[in-house]
Amino acid sequence: MARGIKYYSIREVKRQGKKDGRNWRWKFMPPSWPFWESKEPDPPVHQKEHSQYEAKLISIAHENLEKIGSEWAKEDEKLMPEYCNAKAEKERLEEKISTETNEHKDAILAHETTKRVFFNFPPRWIPLFLYWLIFIAIGCGEGYFNYFVFQMFGEEEWKTYIMAGAIILLIPLAAEILGHSIKKEMKTNTDKSGILISLTIVILLLICLAVLREAFFEATQVKIKMTPTSLALILIVFNLAIFFIMTFLSYLEARKNPEDYRKAKKAYHEALKNLKERGEDVEKIAEELAEAEEKFNNAHSKRESGFEGYSHLAEAERDSWVSYIRTYRHGNMSARKEKALPESFKVDPETLIKIPDALMNLDWECPGDKEESEK
Repeated sequence: MARGIKYYSIREVKRQGKKDGRNWRWKFMPPSWPFWESKEPDPPVHQKEHSQYEAKLISIAHENLEKIGSEWAKEDEKLMPEYCNAKAEKERLEEKISTETNEHKDAILAHETTKRVFFNFPPRWIPLFLYWLIFIAIGCGEGYFNYFVFQMFGEEEWKTYIMAGAIILLIPLAAEILGHSIKKEMKTNTDKSGILISLTIVILLLICLAVLREAFFEATQVKIKMTPTSLALILIVFNLAIFFIMTFLSYLEARKNPEDYRKAKKAYHEALKNLKERGEDVEKIAEELAEAEEKFNNAHSKRESGFEGYSHLAEAERDSWVSYIRTYRHGNMSARKEKALPESFKVDPETLIKIPDALMNLDWECPGDKEESEK
């Protein structure tokens, strides 16, 4: 902030204070001894008016403060219209949205509330369609693998279809139930039963398939360098690994509180549908109002911040000149032989220098506010 502000040095002010406080002054013209002459200290003890130099300090302080006030007024010429325009636009949109029916306002409030609740839930780790694509691909792959194993043993085709179909259906279903049940924070008896039943079904299924594979393996003529028990264990471990992978995927996709999520999702979509039915322009007005409020807040903050900056600058300026006056008085008193305090020095310097009213209180009243209040 470039300003034509005048300043003095502390040393200069103190020297002038001592000069005014002495009861003598130098006299070189005309040259004669002694080179000083007597004078009355300035200000005199009983004088209530300020000394000439102190009055000068006060005057310059007020000049500087007025310059700071003028600079703020000049900057506020740009900030005030921005603030008032933003305020008028915000109030216009507030009035516009208030003219809508109670159903519109209720729909907007319900939409914002349900939206906030719904979007507080964490997003899915992957899109739902991709999750099911991976889930189904793993299940089908496992079923095809087991189908191929039974075919290799020469079992009848319709039996291989039944056993592979059981794997494709039961293992993914059990993994889906198990993963979701484990993820839930508040588990009901049904959830606990689901966990137990899912594990039991998978274990029994794999044991049955292992027994059947072992029987087919012993009956087949295919020669494999492996005992029936080893083959059964390998296939059980493979199917269990697939089951646990699918359970883990189900666990990642599940939510800790699915009922709350379903309710929040349902409420959000119902509120959104209701909002659109009440009027296509309601959401647009709400968005415009949000933007207008943001612009208003920005304009308000910008003007308030600018005012505070100039106000703090004025306070610092006032404090510096108060310090000058105190330094002057201290130097003045230190040079006096009589230590009686002059009447003018009894006045607190802080009361002598006033910050302009424009820098003390920020006026937020816009030109149209008075007219609105009179209506």
